[in-house]
Amino acid sequence: MRFRSTRALIHLDHLAHNVRELRQALGPANPFFCPMVKANGYGHGDVEISKKLESEGVQVLGVGLIEEGILLREMGIRTQLLFFGTCDEKGAKAVLEYNLTPVLSTWDQIRALESAAKKDVDVHLKFDTGMHRLGFSLKDLDRLSGYFAGTSHLKLKGILTHLHTGEDANLLNGSSFDQLREFQEVEKAFQSHRIVSHTLNSAGLLNFLKHQNQKLPHGISPHQGVRPGLAVYGLAPVPTNLDLKPVMSLRSETVKYHFVRKGEGVSYNTTWKAPQDSVVAVVPIGYADGYHRMLSNRGELLFRGQKVPLVGNVCMDYLMIDVTKTLKNEIAENLKPESVTLFGADESGHAISANELALKAQTISWEILTSVGERVPREVDV
Repeated sequence: MRFRSTRALIHLDHLAHNVRELRQALGPANPFFCPMVKANGYGHGDVEISKKLESEGVQVLGVGLIEEGILLREMGIRTQLLFFGTCDEKGAKAVLEYNLTPVLSTWDQIRALESAAKKDVDVHLKFDTGMHRLGFSLKDLDRLSGYFAGTSHLKLKGILTHLHTGEDANLLNGSSFDQLREFQEVEKAFQSHRIVSHTLNSAGLLNFLKHQNQKLPHGISPHQGVRPGLAVYGLAPVPTNLDLKPVMSLRSETVKYHFVRKGEGVSYNTTWKAPQDSVVAVVPIGYADGYHRMLSNRGELLFRGQKVPLVGNVCMDYLMIDVTKTLKNEIAENLKPESVTLFGADESGHAISANELALKAQTISWEILTSVGERVPREVDV
């Protein structure tokens, strides 16, 4: 049941468009394409997102938690699910039960899965080339190569690493190419195995595309396997010529209007005071819904197709906007509820990017998307 107008519209047609745009740019030679659907599909709703990606012929999806994989399996997703997290013996049993493909980063994971496996299990190996988060050290290469050349139930199907600064993957002297050159040692160690190799996140992918038809230094292939996240959802973390369309539009509507005299304040601590006689509208969404309090007196919303300033401190359930300049000599008491857009596109096609919002909130676009809370219903835009 829904009693509040606040909702996140999910444009599945934009999702399909973005996937096609990325695949076309990568070309048929790309060996591996794994959109990330972890963190509730980057806040968009992992079940609906995964179903749409599956319908688009995507053959591998990435999850961060065993629980995420279980949910998708229980909701009917049959596509290969690559699980990027860690697991103990209990987790290993769930990985096998729900047919997840684990990305292994430690010997403890290998032992847990080997102990639980009663038949062959496909796995991928992650290597740390500088991120220093998850992944085997390159010092483990010989031992790992020997292990997977044996008779283990664990069958190696892929190797990977993670770029810590994919934003410089267009620079031949950048850290990304240092990591890829280091990762070549991994590829050489497993060259006798028929496996995929994947390295690029969204930033790395969009920048690496600029080298797609070039012969790269040290023999680095321009056809790196990719794991796009943000780009699939229509946001570019780096400049790109690709036509990406935002998949989420966060919308609400005004519920009350105030006539505020010059000098009067708004919201907690009255951090904003009207510079002139003003009309302030109240919108039912706040930081409990994931709209950052950091945007107080900084953010902008779309109202009647125009950007209007967010004024005063964002509250738990509400925020306020100054609509004075947008009104046409209208009386506050006579105004009716009207649609507002917090990010994404409004009904007329005007838009505020989550990238823009992230800059104002001094954070990143990923956090803007994944912060949209469970109190905000996801509504598929058909």
